[in-house]
Amino acid sequence: MALKHATRPNRLAQTMLSANIACWMKLALGIGGVLLSPFSLAHGLKDPTANIEVFPNGLVNIKVQFYLLDFLKRQGAANETVDLAALAVMPPPVFQMVYDTVRQAFVEQLTVTCHAAKLDRKTAGELQAEPQFDAQQLILNRRFPSGEQAHRLIQREVVEAQYANSGKPPYTYDDRRFFQVFNADFKLTAKQSAECLRIRLPSELGTVYVSYSSIQARHVDADEEWSKRNAP
Repeated sequence: MALKHATRPNRLAQTMLSANIACWMKLALGIGGVLLSPFSLAHGLKDPTANIEVFPNGLVNIKVQFYLLDFLKRQGAANETVDLAALAVMPPPVFQMVYDTVRQAFVEQLTVTCHAAKLDRKTAGELQAEPQFDAQQLILNRRFPSGEQAHRLIQREVVEAQYANSGKPPYTYDDRRFFQVFNADFKLTAKQSAECLRIRLPSELGTVYVSYSSIQARHVDADEEWSKRNAP
């Protein structure tokens, strides 16, 4: 199974969105000067993660966690003057415009293909010495948070950051609880296996920490104990 980054989306759309955000920020700053926060938000474990889980029934789930502001800056939709507080106080329609570019990047760039080796008809089913491969793109069931959910998560992070040094323990990012979580799943056929998979992630994620696991599951009766020894 291989993992790669996809190419970047349309640059013209990104440039237009950046210009719209910049105009809105200038207007808001001129009216109330409330956008840019006096505090800076720093966090520890910033690398996005991708967790790939394969279940016994052939279901495969891809769970991607990433920091939205980092994604936007790599995308070009936000420049260095846009901080977390700016995103938090954006009017919902403006934030939705920004967030839609992130969702669209995942729709276009998060792809999964299965590369199955072709069989040589002359060798009665045996693989060729130098096998060729058929690449089949798999259909994904994408499960992304709504714009409202993503916005609320950012707002909670800003509130917690403001009070982190006011008697409360400083928060950490070890659990990545302020990372956005995007899921996608698909089903392998009886003739496919995880070894054939090639997964591409949006290039705006940057370096991604990838974990892979094959899930072992079974029912445990009411009067039975579970142990790793008797796990399937």
